[in-house]
Amino acid sequence: MKQIVKSLLSGHAAAYKTAEVMYENALYIPHIVREGLWPVSLGYRPRAVGSGAHWPRQQWVVSLPQWADFRGLIDALRVRGFQVNEGAHTIYVPPQAGLEVLGIGWSTAYPPAAGFKILKDCREPARARYLFRHRRTLPLLARLIGTPVEQLVVAAALHRAGLGPAIFDLATWYSGDATCTVFVVEHVSGRQPTVAEHARFMARLRDRLAHTPLRVLIPAWERNPDFAPADCNGNLIHSSRWGSELYVDFQNFGLTHE
Repeated sequence: MKQIVKSLLSGHAAAYKTAEVMYENALYIPHIVREGLWPVSLGYRPRAVGSGAHWPRQQWVVSLPQWADFRGLIDALRVRGFQVNEGAHTIYVPPQAGLEVLGIGWSTAYPPAAGFKILKDCREPARARYLFRHRRTLPLLARLIGTPVEQLVVAAALHRAGLGPAIFDLATWYSGDATCTVFVVEHVSGRQPTVAEHARFMARLRDRLAHTPLRVLIPAWERNPDFAPADCNGNLIHSSRWGSELYVDFQNFGLTHE
């Protein structure tokens, strides 16, 4: 059916794009119902979201030039000699020597193994969202992912389930009028899993999905590249510290409303 629609609309770019967006959003509806995520899709979040008292949620003034967007922030960090890894929706600054010169104070606020996952949507946590630009055509997915504060609860649940790294804080960085939202996470060092280790992780994940409120937000997720062998599109790392596989992108997960 999809191929037929593509053929019919191939000469009409705007109509094709509209149909493609509608089709992609429609895929989420049966998944949301099947996985018990419909209350979350309507805005009802797990109760733990309301408190957040056990996260500091610090605000730091950083010693960097003001950035107009995420590209300016990347440039400012790299000019200072810091390693920065760029993804589709986030920027990641791994733990490294010299970060204390930014004047942030995290040398005492966070563990030495802390990494900094920065949303490309350069706004404060109350307004920032994980999805960036080309994925904003998926309002159902955006609602399931929720706000950065709501994502903290999911990240903590993934960690408690033994599937993901610890999360330490949801911070805000400021420089003049510039701002950005930063998840402070446990940095996972290690290697790419083997195919057998990937299979072991997938078995653990299926078990947690069956026995906890944890859910994967992606329809047909087991066929999605983000869960494919052996490293789940770069999201799965065999941790040298823990001796097991950890999934580092908590935005693929959600919780059912209880």
